[in-house]
Amino acid sequence: MRRKISEICLLIIIFFVPIAVFKAAYNYVFIKSVIAQAMVFCVILLWIYKLLSQNLNTNVQITRGCNPLLSGLPLGFISAFCLWCLASFFMARNKFAGATELANLFTYVLIYFVVLETCKSRPTFLRICFVWFLATFIAEVPTLLNHFNIPIIRNLPQLFGNPTFFAPYIVLCIPVILSFILYFSMNKIKNLKSLFPLALCCILIVTSIISLYKLEARAAWIGFCVSVVFFACAFVYLRWGLAKSFYLFIGVILLCAAVWQVRSESIMRVINEELLTGTIGIRKWIWLGSMKMFLARPFTGWGIGNFATIYPQFRFPDYFLNPHAVNATRHVHCELLEIACELGVVGLALFVGIVGAILFRGINIARNTDDRLRKYLLIGFVSGVLDRKSTRLNSSHTDISRMPSSA
Repeated sequence: MRRKISEICLLIIIFFVPIAVFKAAYNYVFIKSVIAQAMVFCVILLWIYKLLSQNLNTNVQITRGCNPLLSGLPLGFISAFCLWCLASFFMARNKFAGATELANLFTYVLIYFVVLETCKSRPTFLRICFVWFLATFIAEVPTLLNHFNIPIIRNLPQLFGNPTFFAPYIVLCIPVILSFILYFSMNKIKNLKSLFPLALCCILIVTSIISLYKLEARAAWIGFCVSVVFFACAFVYLRWGLAKSFYLFIGVILLCAAVWQVRSESIMRVINEELLTGTIGIRKWIWLGSMKMFLARPFTGWGIGNFATIYPQFRFPDYFLNPHAVNATRHVHCELLEIACELGVVGLALFVGIVGAILFRGINIARNTDDRLRKYLLIGFVSGVLDRKSTRLNSSHTDISRMPSSA
């Protein structure tokens, strides 16, 4: 019964968070964060109560039968990263900002383990995927209607608010949808029942791509391209071997070089305009100032959550020449650089280790399993993880990744 309650709470979170983030209104960010974090801690309390109410023998069996992602490198890197963040909190100048960031971090880590412990059966996992896809589709419907000139909801940019608040959910969802499409398309000959879910997945991926186009989030498109290329290379690697996967990767590089050769002048013109008056120019000065901040204390960093309070000391005056400049800079718009500023080289190495260990572990499990659905879903989720990390390298998704509503 308690497991069912925990699963229901997780389904509620997964359904309402994409829809809540979809809504435009910057003033609602705090409300959404508080609600999401409250729901997360309710699930955590139920999960802890379930574990404590079981006897010692049952706990041992759960530990032995846990998800492979709970063991090995990912667990070690996550534990070390959390300990380093805790140490960084005591070294930080602004303890209040550090406490807020530390609470968000442990929220992410706790819900990570709760999800892994709750989703131990295929039906549970598939229910979560279905609810996630349903919520994403409901949020994307207004975009689809506007695309076909059916103005049921007007002022689309205003409705979306900041596009980077919703685009990460789309780009994370697309590789997983591709996994289901791949699985159902290979089963449709043997089982005609696969045609219906295949059609639904195709509809969802079309609406997702249209929504991504209407959002005009450039960083999201970079993440989308990276995740699709990685998905294709991983699939080729698991099916035909490393050599053909490498050839595919080289082919993508050559294709990008050919596009650059043909469109280099127009691309450079757009980049130069953005550097002078656009958001790219703003981020250039933020990155340069952040690099100065990192070099001033490269090993331990300035403390978790302390970027916004320390960064003004290192900000370049030329930053204010850009029309998009603001007085307060909360984030670096680059996840790796922000981690380097706050946690130093040690924290950055541990964070990269977490991502690398999850990627390696996921591909390794996919290579050794005979379950095709599990294999394809592992490729999709690993591609989604890579997509989120590549998207955060040059966008304001750094801000989103540090909100409890994005856990």
